[in-house]
Amino acid sequence: ARVMITEATGGLDGGSVEDAAGVAVAAAGSSDPSAAVGAFGIALSLFCIVTLSTVAGTAMPFALAATGQDPANAGTTIQVFMDV
Repeated sequence: ARVMITEATGGLDGGSVEDAAGVAVAAAGSSDPSAAVGAFGIALSLFCIVTLSTVAGTAMPFALAATGQDPANAGTTIQVFMDV
């Protein structure tokens, strides 16, 4: 549980930093108000992707080990999962 909390916090931090950078770039690149809506959508999706992949990537080895599978398969499994 401690590992999951630590990694989830890291995912939230990473997602927040990417969000701030993405919104700043979008805001600086356009004076169109609709660009802010697009920037918010992109920032929200970045936040979700980074947080989800961090938590899933941390949980996957534990889940595989619990089912008797080789935890080393977690890396490729999470890559395919996040690509889909």
